[in-house]
Amino acid sequence: MSLSLRSLVLSGSLIVVFLLVNGCRSVSDLADFETILFSEGRTSVQEPVNGVASRQFDFYFMEGNRLKMLGDNGAAALSYMEALKLDSTCAVCYFEVGNLLISNGEYAEAEKFLFEAVRFSPDNPHYLSLLSRLYFHLEKNQLALQAVRYLNRLHPDEPDYLFQQAEIESEMARFDDVLLTFAAVEKLIGIQEFLSLEKHLIWRQKGDNKAAREELEQLIDHYPSVSNYRLYLADFYLETGRADMAYTLYQEVAREFPSNGQVHFSLANYYLSQGQMDSFKESIFKAFAHPNTPFELKMQRILPFLMAIEEEDADLNETDLRTIIVGLRELHPYDLQAHILAANFYKHIEEVAAAREALQTALYIDESNQDVWQDYLILLFEEETQHQFLTESIKASTLFPSNGLFHYFVGYGYLFQEQNKEALASFETALPLLAENTSLQSQIYGLMGDLYFQENDTEKAFAAYEESLQLDKENVLVLNNYAYYLSERDLHLDKAERMISRVIELEGTNPTYLDTYAWVLFKRGKYLDALYFIEQAVANMEEDSAVLWEHYGDILYKVGNKEKALEMWNKALELGTDVSSVIEQKIAEQKYIPENLDHD
Repeated sequence: MSLSLRSLVLSGSLIVVFLLVNGCRSVSDLADFETILFSEGRTSVQEPVNGVASRQFDFYFMEGNRLKMLGDNGAAALSYMEALKLDSTCAVCYFEVGNLLISNGEYAEAEKFLFEAVRFSPDNPHYLSLLSRLYFHLEKNQLALQAVRYLNRLHPDEPDYLFQQAEIESEMARFDDVLLTFAAVEKLIGIQEFLSLEKHLIWRQKGDNKAAREELEQLIDHYPSVSNYRLYLADFYLETGRADMAYTLYQEVAREFPSNGQVHFSLANYYLSQGQMDSFKESIFKAFAHPNTPFELKMQRILPFLMAIEEEDADLNETDLRTIIVGLRELHPYDLQAHILAANFYKHIEEVAAAREALQTALYIDESNQDVWQDYLILLFEEETQHQFLTESIKASTLFPSNGLFHYFVGYGYLFQEQNKEALASFETALPLLAENTSLQSQIYGLMGDLYFQENDTEKAFAAYEESLQLDKENVLVLNNYAYYLSERDLHLDKAERMISRVIELEGTNPTYLDTYAWVLFKRGKYLDALYFIEQAVANMEEDSAVLWEHYGDILYKVGNKEKALEMWNKALELGTDVSSVIEQKIAEQKYIPENLDHD
């Protein structure tokens, strides 16, 4: 249906629906929601005029239900509205239209319909509850509170509605009212941990530590065998400056409840607050090593220590953390997070082999975890374990065929093995799966351009470079390679110079990029400019490069320094890799000789 629900609601032919109540309702002078609902008195149900009208009503109502089940919300709303023309007091019709409007995000219009649903069926708790939640969503908190309090007067034995009331009261910072509401809940369901802790926090927020303490004491009295409740009270003592009382209670828990591992975390906090570092470490190790300390709690407690590992005054040093992490893996061998935590720790301290082993173990536990696969493959890539990287990347791409990153890794693995056609095929597979990652797509097109060039397919190489730059116009690696290969073919040298100039603006100290710039200038006959940039490249070069030395010799020859040119050519030949096919001829004839390249 093309019409929006809003347009259906506001269409002129349906104004009859709002003849009863459709005005602005003031809240400030109406303390009771029932008064708001029935400001004009209660309305009796309007029966259809005759049997024909009744059958028509039934048809439209049932048709609305059918269309709603089919997901055609607009048509369903229209059918319910037709039913309302026949019985303008149909509460369920108002409710269904209101619900449809909510699902369509039209909350303000939904409010009107839900209000009418409640007005004609005030005893229906679902209608009242939803109307209150809608008010709350619309930030009409006073109306939301009045509605839910009215609901609880009608249905005083339903705790869910009391919780709804407490949520609104809390949002309005009416904490005394929240406490009264929670007290009503306790009468229905008894003393419960979550309720007592909520009340404890409210009392603390109000600054009433006596009442806050009594909440915890009541919880302990009601559940004397639950040792954690005593820890809550001891922690409260520690936080409020009564360390001696806290310590006494911690010791009591440790003595009477030896199966409670959490007490050692609490004792560690105590010792840390007192500056007793040896006792602190002893307790923290006990907590992590205790089999009954919840693993989730161990994870929560270790993270701050890991984040502070670089700090000089860190409470736990690298050796301490290593001991804890090794122990966690031994105590929780089948918990994935223990091994992921270990991998992150080992990566941080640059123990790559240990990190890789931890991730391998994680994958034995859960082979379906894509994030672990990604971290594992990146580690293999960084370790330059080329064969294993390819094998494992293929496995990951088979397990997750729609994950473009893994196909990208496979392509890189083939590239390592110099299997260019297989690499290109994998990159082609990865591209459409990485539609939202334009940066990575740009990198892939750049790699494909390099591979096509190695395969002597210049046309496809340059097309791939163009695709890459469409996605990332400042991809310096592609700009450099594209410019270099254009200059090697003596093609579009002006374009090549523009591209490599931009690279130098971005990364002006990279010797490879400086060499490319010098070579492009050389090909354009700008020999003195080329000499300046090749000398900059030499000055920034950290490792000998045969290509760079040979280019230096070519440029020196063109500026008339033949003796030094011969020296550079010999230096390039000594390295023996990546030299031109005419390097020996240059040396023999002591002159520059251009290399003949395929221009296909």
